[in-house]
Amino acid sequence: MANALSDVVAEELSRSYVEQRVVDWANRIEELFEQIEQWLPAGWRAERRGGVLMDEELMRRHGVPARELPQLHLAASNRVTASVIPTGLWVIGANGRLDFRAPAGQFAIVDKAETDLNRANPPHWVIAPLRDRLRARDLTEEALREALAA
Repeated sequence: MANALSDVVAEELSRSYVEQRVVDWANRIEELFEQIEQWLPAGWRAERRGGVLMDEELMRRHGVPARELPQLHLAASNRVTASVIPTGLWVIGANGRLDFRAPAGQFAIVDKAETDLNRANPPHWVIAPLRDRLRARDLTEEALREALAA
């Protein structure tokens, strides 16, 4: 099993491996967005729009084309908004990170699971306030609702 640090420092990574990691990241984001949509409190709606260009160093180094990833925009009937934006796949200490701007503040959502393209280890999403990442906790319906409560 690999992790982000071993990917970044490895000299023998293949283009195929990097492509697989990018596809896996896009799939995990899609699944996370679907879960968040299911957990939304009454009065909230979700919309995927706009995109973030994923063009990370390992992709450029191995000739993997840039890819657009979706953003998830959330809005409440009282006009309160939030957004979940992919930040990067290859981050130290995680298997990808998204930024979550919510009424209760700004958070990092990271996958703490080991890299596993076979998905024997499913994603383990955690959420932490950007100002205090030591307060990380599992991303659950309760954690999402707390972040959406202003």
